[in-house]
Amino acid sequence: SYRPTLLGACTRTGKCEHFLLGAAVSCLSCADGIIEKEKLDEAIEDNERDLELYEPGSGEYQVVQYELSNMRKFRERLIPAVEVA
Repeated sequence: SYRPTLLGACTRTGKCEHFLLGAAVSCLSCADGIIEKEKLDEAIEDNERDLELYEPGSGEYQVVQYELSNMRKFRERLIPAVEVA
């Protein structure tokens, strides 16, 4: 199975509860997720812009900040390792 996602693609056979909920950061730690650097960078930029729309400390702000933090950590840790190899 192959379906596009916000961060790349999903190869999971069957349903994914995270996909249905729109939880893109769950793909970062999923063995079935294919993360594309360009899409990850675009999602990070989108979240940075979105963060400016919310009041610091609000629920929305915290959710976007959490997602942004996880995407940045993934990019810093794993993307360079793949590019160097």
